[in-house]
Amino acid sequence: MISRPGIRIHVSGDEYSEVLQAPRLSDAAEVLKDFGELYLVYDEAVASFAADLAGVVKFRSTVALEVSEEAKSMETVLGICSTLMSAEASREAVLVALGGGTVSDIAGFAAAIYKRGIRTVNIPTTLLAQVDAAIGGKSGVNFQGYKNILGAIRQPLYTILSPEPLTILPRRQYLAGVAELIKTIIVNNEPAVTVQNLRFAHPTIRNAHDPCPFTWPRAAMGFAQSQPVLPESLIVAAAKVKAGIVERDPFEAGERRVLNLGHTFAHAIEHEAAVRGDDILHGEAVAMGIVLAGRLSDRLGESSGMEETLSKMLREAGLIVECPYTIDNLVDAMRQDKKAVGESVSFVLPKAIGDVIVKPVLLDDVRRLLSSD
Repeated sequence: MISRPGIRIHVSGDEYSEVLQAPRLSDAAEVLKDFGELYLVYDEAVASFAADLAGVVKFRSTVALEVSEEAKSMETVLGICSTLMSAEASREAVLVALGGGTVSDIAGFAAAIYKRGIRTVNIPTTLLAQVDAAIGGKSGVNFQGYKNILGAIRQPLYTILSPEPLTILPRRQYLAGVAELIKTIIVNNEPAVTVQNLRFAHPTIRNAHDPCPFTWPRAAMGFAQSQPVLPESLIVAAAKVKAGIVERDPFEAGERRVLNLGHTFAHAIEHEAAVRGDDILHGEAVAMGIVLAGRLSDRLGESSGMEETLSKMLREAGLIVECPYTIDNLVDAMRQDKKAVGESVSFVLPKAIGDVIVKPVLLDDVRRLLSSD
């Protein structure tokens, strides 16, 4: 049964983008059945959920994606547009994105450019997408090795949150979402999303032997044999924080930029990882980037002890915080960042939990300050 937790983003007039809750993913049929022209884009990793949904909803056509950073490209977007063209999809069509943030990014961008824009519904299946990527209307693909250089901002009709797909997430994917949840807490210390609640943010240990990119301190993680899945209330609270910021600043002209905490460093880390063939998830890069943002804030005199505070918080949640690349490597990648203007990049700097600022910093200063360890 679909429920409405009261999370809405105003689009225009009396039109809103709304976040809904569904105990089971197939419950999304309650809202999808109202649309006569539905198309589905889904991650092959959640094919069983796609089959369940297709069993109760009639889709005119479906597209399965083998999700990777390489697949996050214009070629993939144009493939979706070709499917829509072949099916004679009209401007009344609704494109449903079932999967993690990469799927909502790709499908959302295809929907934004097909016939100058059709409607979308996001059904995120990862923790990272539920608390961040699938909310707020951002979409896009990578270009020439750089993250999300091509994209658009267009709000979905609905984002439907269900705990069901989280139960099968690999441990690394789950923890990647925890990094974005912690980011939300740092940006806006909503009482319902507090550091104390993070004791519930550990996944089960079912995938303890997943391959990891570095030497993970498994013994130090403190995982019990059985721990609860992140409470739905915490996910909804994080979604509420993000939706509130997006509604106040839908096109990232001001306040919304604080949601990029750690992401300037993270995108540079991901670029380096792609160049070197290393395996680093977006949320893992965000965790490293948040700590680097805390270090930069401390060394610019905007804060005191934030690097240590943030590092401790992320470590206790089971995340790796040490960046494997030199600051020289990262600064070179940052020159192509979307937020770069000349020799400066706007960084989100944490002064304290719940208090962050956006400040342009010369890349030469970033190099100088962070290289002096």
